[in-house]
This record gives sequence, structure tokens and C-alpha cells, in this order.
Amino acid sequence: MKAPGSWRRKHLRWDGDRLMLRGRWTGARLVSDTKWPKMFRVEFPEGVFSDMVNHTRAKDAAIELVLTELNKPTA
Repeated sequence: MKAPGSWRRKHLRWDGDRLMLRGRWTGARLVSDTKWPKMFRVEFPEGVFSDMVNHTRAKDAAIELVLTELNKPTA
């Protein structure tokens, strides 16, 4: 693995609605809202969901949240 702080957007890719890091699933995925079909939430492995936003904003939010987690300094 890379050192904390060295991960960038270029290391992440989308496979459908799942965000991947070097071919491995990051745990973040986009989920369409049941009431508002053109709106999405980011779901994380802990069962945590983001606020509802459009598809483009959801993708950006997922990337930024995953990068924040990947680039946390280790204690």
C-alpha cells in the first residue's frame, strides 16, 4: 500500500456504481433513492449513507470521502 497522503483521484476508477482502487472495491457505492429515482446517496460499508444528491455530485462526494479516509495519517 502507498503511504498515507499519497492517494489521488487518478488512483480511483468507477465500475458501474462501485468505486474501485486498483481493482479492489473501496466499499463505497452509489445507491439510487427509491422515492426520487434521479437522486443518489453514497453508501459505505458500515451501512452509513450520505445525503441525497444528483449522480455527478454523488460520485464526487464518494471520491473525496474515500480519499480522505485513505490519506489519514497513521498513528
